[in-house]
Amino acid sequence: MYDQAYSSIHINGHTTCPVPIQCGVRPGCPLSMLLCALCVNPLRWLLDQTLTGMRIGRGTRTAVVAYADDITLLVTDPKNIPALAETLRS
Repeated sequence: MYDQAYSSIHINGHTTCPVPIQCGVRPGCPLSMLLCALCVNPLRWLLDQTLTGMRIGRGTRTAVVAYADDITLLVTDPKNIPALAETLRS
Protein backbone atom coordinates (compact mmCIF):
# COMPACT_ATOMS: atom_id res chain seq x y z
CA MET A 1 0.00 0.00 0.00
CA TYR A 2 2.86 2.40 0.75
CA ASP A 3 5.35 1.22 -1.88
CA GLN A 4 5.97 4.08 -4.31
CA ALA A 5 3.28 6.24 -2.64
CA TYR A 6 2.97 9.91 -3.60
CA SER A 7 0.85 12.84 -2.46
CA SER A 8 0.15 16.24 -3.95
CA ILE A 9 -0.48 19.42 -2.00
CA HIS A 10 -3.44 21.59 -2.97
CA ILE A 11 -3.10 25.26 -1.89
CA ASN A 12 -5.20 28.22 -3.08
CA GLY A 13 -6.48 26.35 -6.12
CA HIS A 14 -3.03 25.13 -7.22
CA THR A 15 -1.70 21.59 -6.96
CA THR A 16 1.99 20.74 -6.59
CA CYS A 17 3.84 18.03 -8.43
CA PRO A 18 3.63 14.64 -6.67
CA VAL A 19 5.79 14.37 -3.53
CA PRO A 20 7.07 10.90 -2.53
CA ILE A 21 5.90 9.66 0.88
CA GLN A 22 8.99 8.23 2.55
CA CYS A 23 7.70 7.68 6.09
CA GLY A 24 4.64 8.06 8.26
CA VAL A 25 1.01 7.15 7.78
CA ARG A 26 -1.33 8.95 5.42
CA PRO A 27 -4.09 11.02 7.07
CA GLY A 28 -7.27 8.95 7.32
CA CYS A 29 -5.45 5.69 6.57
CA PRO A 30 -7.51 2.73 7.79
CA LEU A 31 -4.29 1.05 8.94
CA SER A 32 -3.45 3.80 11.43
CA MET A 33 -5.37 2.25 14.35
CA LEU A 34 -3.86 -1.18 13.70
CA LEU A 35 -0.36 0.31 13.52
CA CYS A 36 -1.02 2.13 16.80
CA ALA A 37 -2.17 -1.06 18.50
CA LEU A 38 0.80 -3.05 17.20
CA CYS A 39 3.58 -0.49 17.57
CA VAL A 40 2.81 2.68 19.52
CA ASN A 41 0.88 1.13 22.42
CA PRO A 42 3.60 -1.43 23.32
CA LEU A 43 6.23 1.33 23.00
CA ARG A 44 4.18 3.59 25.29
CA TRP A 45 3.89 0.80 27.86
CA LEU A 46 7.62 0.00 27.72
CA LEU A 47 8.58 3.67 28.11
CA ASP A 48 6.21 4.04 31.05
CA GLN A 49 7.94 1.06 32.73
CA THR A 50 11.45 2.32 31.91
CA LEU A 51 11.27 6.01 32.83
CA THR A 52 10.96 7.45 36.34
CA GLY A 53 8.21 9.85 35.29
CA MET A 54 6.36 11.99 37.79
CA ARG A 55 3.54 11.69 40.29
CA ILE A 56 0.20 13.15 39.29
CA GLY A 57 -2.62 13.70 41.72
CA ARG A 58 -2.58 11.40 44.74
CA GLY A 59 0.47 9.40 43.85
CA THR A 60 -0.30 8.03 40.39
CA ARG A 61 3.03 7.81 38.57
CA THR A 62 3.26 8.28 34.83
CA ALA A 63 6.05 8.86 32.35
CA VAL A 64 4.04 8.86 29.12
CA VAL A 65 0.94 10.81 28.16
CA ALA A 66 -0.56 9.81 24.81
CA TYR A 67 -3.58 10.96 22.83
CA ALA A 68 -4.14 9.61 19.31
CA ASP A 69 -0.77 10.01 17.56
CA ASP A 70 0.67 12.58 19.99
CA ILE A 71 3.01 11.32 22.71
CA THR A 72 4.52 13.37 25.55
CA LEU A 73 7.37 11.89 27.60
CA LEU A 74 7.86 13.14 31.15
CA VAL A 75 11.60 12.80 31.75
CA THR A 76 12.39 14.10 35.24
CA ASP A 77 15.74 12.41 35.82
CA PRO A 78 18.69 13.04 33.46
CA LYS A 79 19.79 9.44 34.13
CA ASN A 80 16.69 8.29 32.19
CA ILE A 81 17.92 9.79 28.90
CA PRO A 82 20.25 6.87 27.96
CA ALA A 83 17.47 4.40 28.82
CA LEU A 84 15.04 6.42 26.72
CA ALA A 85 17.44 6.45 23.77
CA GLU A 86 18.03 2.70 24.05
CA THR A 87 14.31 1.95 24.27
CA LEU A 88 13.59 4.04 21.16
CA ARG A 89 16.53 2.47 19.34
CA SER A 90 15.30 -1.06 20.07
